[in-house]
Amino acid sequence: MMLIILLIQVGFPQMNEIAEQSFEGHAHVLLTADLEHDGSKEILVYDETAHAVKCFDCFLALLWTLEVEYPVTIAASRDVDGDGLQEVFFLEELKGDTFYPYRIVRVEPDGTPHWRKFIEINVHADLQFHFLDADGKPGDEIVIANRILVENGLERLAFQRDRIIISTMVFEGSPYFLTYIPEEVSYELYTFSTEPLWKGKECQIEGSEATMDMVLCTLFMNAHVCSCREDWALKPGEIVMKNVPLWADVTGDEEEEALLVTDTTIQLLDSEEAIVWTWECPDPVDSVSVMDFLGDGTLEIVVTTPLRGFRVPSAYIIDGQCNLLAVLAINLPESQFLLEDLDGDTDRDIWMCDLKSRGSTLRVYSNSAISGPLDALSPRGVLRPIDPASPVTSFWKFFAEYRELVLVTLVTVVGIVLFVVRRKRRKGKNQVRKENDTVESL
Repeated sequence: MMLIILLIQVGFPQMNEIAEQSFEGHAHVLLTADLEHDGSKEILVYDETAHAVKCFDCFLALLWTLEVEYPVTIAASRDVDGDGLQEVFFLEELKGDTFYPYRIVRVEPDGTPHWRKFIEINVHADLQFHFLDADGKPGDEIVIANRILVENGLERLAFQRDRIIISTMVFEGSPYFLTYIPEEVSYELYTFSTEPLWKGKECQIEGSEATMDMVLCTLFMNAHVCSCREDWALKPGEIVMKNVPLWADVTGDEEEEALLVTDTTIQLLDSEEAIVWTWECPDPVDSVSVMDFLGDGTLEIVVTTPLRGFRVPSAYIIDGQCNLLAVLAINLPESQFLLEDLDGDTDRDIWMCDLKSRGSTLRVYSNSAISGPLDALSPRGVLRPIDPASPVTSFWKFFAEYRELVLVTLVTVVGIVLFVVRRKRRKGKNQVRKENDTVESL
């Protein structure tokens, strides 16, 4: 088995480290998007020490810097004015005594601020930007917290401040908004009205009409809350929650299969719900993505597990026949990590950013499966696949899992050894003194 894994991984493309960018303090990636509309993606980073959002190209060359007044928590990009270019939206988090204040900032692709808008809500929540074309005209509305804004920042509608919009969709020309009420742990469905069309608990939609049933199921699934039905599709490449089905043509037979995920097990089911294969993950599953990792038109499954440090497996890449193509070890615990095509050559590259408070580092790795702009640069290093069954990997997994115990044991052993050595030296010195005293007395 170890030989088979080794032979498969020998033919796996290299992940070459191409560029590195260091920051004086804590920094994290906000967004990657093709802002310049040139096929490659820009990377937006919030530099906490510099109080600025910095935009880098895929080679990590700095394009622009925008100073901000407050910490930036999330960002998103969308063409909201219909000009063909992606605008950027930041959410700055302000400090409030009773309520939760935020400020939305719209920024042009070149880093020029366009408008800022203050909002306030009554509940603490993980906010996300949503966009939808509610009126069929060019450009999209911006949805954040409990607000629906048009492209110039003016409010089109605002729900009560204890409600958070978690999912949106347009069905048969009508927009729908699924809101969450944290204090009641309940949900409401709205259109462009302040009166809800439906109110209930998580996925409890029995008794509603067929159209409403479909809308609610889609909204709940898109929000990653739950899956009411097993025949609603998600797009390939989307991250899925545990126990949420993902339909995609994984095997390449022109028929969609369902990917079911539990804590450590991944099953592929065909359209008749028969199990095609089952794969056991050695560690708890963090996320599952279906993507064309190699850029050859076939889909691979990428399973990520908790990042735990040096030489510890954290990304498993499987083909549609359940063959393990490669295992990667992301050597940066407490890090951001994502597989996506940065340079436009269709294969998936890697960017990762460690979240150290004393100095973060952003790195870009190029996938050598298909030659692209990133592959033209000389590699600084290589992220090599590892053998998950090797003794070396087992040692590092053991060390990562029992790091504190190992360090305490090591310190204790070293302390005991030093104590024994000192004691022997003292005994030796005392013995020499006794012998010298005996000689002098004689």
